[in-house]
Amino acid sequence: MDIEGAELEALKGSERIIREQKPKLAISIYHKAEDFVDIPAWLLALAPEYKLYYRHYSLYKYETILYAMV
Repeated sequence: MDIEGAELEALKGSERIIREQKPKLAISIYHKAEDFVDIPAWLLALAPEYKLYYRHYSLYKYETILYAMV
């Protein structure tokens, strides 16, 4: 999911699916500084079973992805 800063809002819109089905997620978290904290915190509050992993794909501040899976 890379939707230019609206990732948390999209996740909130998917709350029921995330809670019930726990899909694998790949979420861009570099658009807003607070996303580094807010998105993982929101996911773990919703579904504590998730394991979270960060991966950075660039020499610059861009292209940091949060992976979530059960």
